[in-house]
Amino acid sequence: MIQRALYPLCLALITFAILIATIVHWQHSQAQGLPVNAASADLQIRKWASATEVASGDSLLYTIVVRNLGPATAQALVIRDLLPPGIRYRGIFHVEILNGSSGSFDFIGGRMSASFATLDAGGFITITLHTQVSDHSAEQLINTAGVTATNDLLLVNNLTTATVWRRSAPVATNTPPPTVQPRVPISTPLLFTKRAHPNPARLDEPLLYTIVVTNHSPVSATQVIIRDELPTAVRLTGTSTILVENGLGQALTLGRRALTGTVQSLQPQGIITMVVRVQVLDTLATADLVNIANLTATSGSNLIHHTVRITTAVVDEAPVSTPTPAAIFLPVVTHHQD
Repeated sequence: MIQRALYPLCLALITFAILIATIVHWQHSQAQGLPVNAASADLQIRKWASATEVASGDSLLYTIVVRNLGPATAQALVIRDLLPPGIRYRGIFHVEILNGSSGSFDFIGGRMSASFATLDAGGFITITLHTQVSDHSAEQLINTAGVTATNDLLLVNNLTTATVWRRSAPVATNTPPPTVQPRVPISTPLLFTKRAHPNPARLDEPLLYTIVVTNHSPVSATQVIIRDELPTAVRLTGTSTILVENGLGQALTLGRRALTGTVQSLQPQGIITMVVRVQVLDTLATADLVNIANLTATSGSNLIHHTVRITTAVVDEAPVSTPTPAAIFLPVVTHHQD
């Protein structure tokens, strides 16, 4: 109860710290006779959860994406995140930095703090936190994260919130349950999603496709295969990755115009995350990018098949400050806490 009572206060302190940092930098710029936008950066932060509805004991991934919209390199970045009461950090996180310096990561008492020296214009920082829902969590779980930098003066996109609802346990009754014969589930309910970031995409700039598969069934799914067909107007850049939590035997193979991720077994509450890095080609991107991904899996004698199709617009000008949210899970640096 004390932790829940202190949560709104801690949230207010994070917001207040962001405001104070901005005011101090603005006064410093004015004292030196510089315009407010001289050598300024514009940091944008977004946060998503791997599910919108959870039950006690479920695994939950929170992903934070910070992007520098420019025009200058952001200096002395600090990303803060306060987990809501009832959400337990499992001691595992993943960080990827694109066009920025390495940083440090601290997690104490449900509060995360990540510091980075610089982030170039157009650069990304992605942090994925592995958490678990406890039996004492509230019905509505609100998670807020914020970012600051010494030369970021725009506050409208420095805070982000992800809301998750907890399903209540069924009410116990004295009526005995009817006697039924156990039966094998018809299919394993695998949640299959794909998103692109940024959306719209820009010519000759990086584009990230992220595919997430979550097993919400009480039984394992086997021979899980994800095949991602790439649009003709993009080419692979950097390293594509696959991360599996509560699963075995993962592999990622590259074909001529497709990537295929395979997992031998995905346990209940298991999560597969596949990230594909591409670049939009100026000479071929004459229309929107259409991307199709297919999922197949086996549960007993049943075959599961899902298809997801997303369309990404392509522009040749600077992106707007509030693009369509997209969940990004980038498994690059892994940390385990004993």
